Amino acid sequence: MRELFLFQMKRLKNRKILLLLPILLLVIGAMGLVLGILFYGQDASPKMWLVSVYNSYTQFTFLFMIYVFVSTFSDDFAKGIYAFMKQVGYPLNQCIFTKAIAMYLVSFLGTNLFLIMTNIMSGNTDDPYLLMILVSVNLSLIFIILFAIVLSLLVKKTLAATLTGYGLFLLMDVLNFVGFGLTNPSDGNSISSVAIRVLAGQPLDHYSLSRMNLDFEKYGFLYATIPVLAWVLVLLLAVMFLVKKETDRNEI
Repeated sequence: MRELFLFQMKRLKNRKILLLLPILLLVIGAMGLVLGILFYGQDASPKMWLVSVYNSYTQFTFLFMIYVFVSTFSDDFAKGIYAFMKQVGYPLNQCIFTKAIAMYLVSFLGTNLFLIMTNIMSGNTDDPYLLMILVSVNLSLIFIILFAIVLSLLVKKTLAATLTGYGLFLLMDVLNFVGFGLTNPSDGNSISSVAIRVLAGQPLDHYSLSRMNLDFEKYGFLYATIPVLAWVLVLLLAVMFLVKKETDRNEI
């Protein structure tokens, strides 16, 4: 398994993804700060600076990175990499999950570094709030990667899978708005995003969630993390099912 993981990291390096992902994620974080200045002004509270970066990561990461994640997995189907790896003794599930771990670790660097730097520069002293944002963002990253794997296993064509991902993003955004924010957690209308904004002092302006009597002060950490974790577990099961189905189909 260690050899396979190192092989995946080497392939990411050859495709320049080891350099591309951290740079893109740092740019997305910087966009959050710029948007924060435009919307809240330079006198925004420390938590609002973190919210700006959080909003940028939870929304723009999906929109900008879904192509990178999808193409990384679906290209291996097109190039016969998975078939080759099977011949040398590595099953499909190990190939996919080692690559997923490699991509997460590369993505982890840019997002967490930028959030921690923003926290220090903003002067935020509410460490539990920072922890809540870090947990939510990292779970969102895992969600997006697993979402990309599911699309790759179902569609296998990079362009078609990417367009499908964008279509589902728009659909789930609407469902989040009217369905209590329980679909895509990497979206501004999700309950996770709403909880983090409310705890930073923003008003609750969500169409369906504003109709409920939720105690964000008491259960904010759970609202910000549990829905994302639930989606991660659902997608993990979906990946395992689709991988088994793909393996069985190839063995016939």
